[in-house]
Amino acid sequence: MVYAGGDGILTTLAIVSGAYGGNLSSGVVLIVGISNCIADALNMGLGDLISGITEAEHFEREKRIFQDEVRRHPEDEMDNLRQIFVEKGMSIPDAHDLVDMIASNQNLFIEVLMNQELGLKPSDKCGASRESFVTFMSFLCFSFIPLLSYLIFPSIFSAHIGHDHMFAFSLIITLIGVFFLGFLKGIYSRARSIWTGFEMLIQGATISLISYLMGRFASSIYHVIN
Repeated sequence: MVYAGGDGILTTLAIVSGAYGGNLSSGVVLIVGISNCIADALNMGLGDLISGITEAEHFEREKRIFQDEVRRHPEDEMDNLRQIFVEKGMSIPDAHDLVDMIASNQNLFIEVLMNQELGLKPSDKCGASRESFVTFMSFLCFSFIPLLSYLIFPSIFSAHIGHDHMFAFSLIITLIGVFFLGFLKGIYSRARSIWTGFEMLIQGATISLISYLMGRFASSIYHVIN
């Protein structure tokens, strides 16, 4: 959720800042911003879904191969696992006892073998669907934060609010949101939450500044050409 949300909010912030730097109207910002939010959220969600399904199918194919190997040569597979544990520093008697215990549950034995030999972890299509939905919703919800002022201000303040005010408010609430996501990232990764919050805040401010300058540059080039 944190990583997808971070991608969403920073991507839209770049669009809003670039559009403001290029002197585009607030209507253009909304059209481009909303289109990008939906398209990118779908791209992220579907990408996660396809990747997760592919991973689950690969896991199932490998699992069938391991099941066949365990059925035909159980002692060889147990010896392989013992050898792996010994190479990782476990004593031979402990490795024997542990493998005997694991092998008493065939499904567990196969999954441990797959993890130790191929680095594969259990994966299923239902889990992939859930993860892709969370990615989609996280990206979509957070990506709309930079657009809130453009959506809300005109209806509240009518003609009394200008593009400058909408962009300023958008920048403020977006950077607050970016800091919040960085704070959550710190909690999730067990790092210093305040520091990770400021890291993402600096990242967001840098992206906004560069996008704004690129918008100004592109606008000046356009006017020179035309």
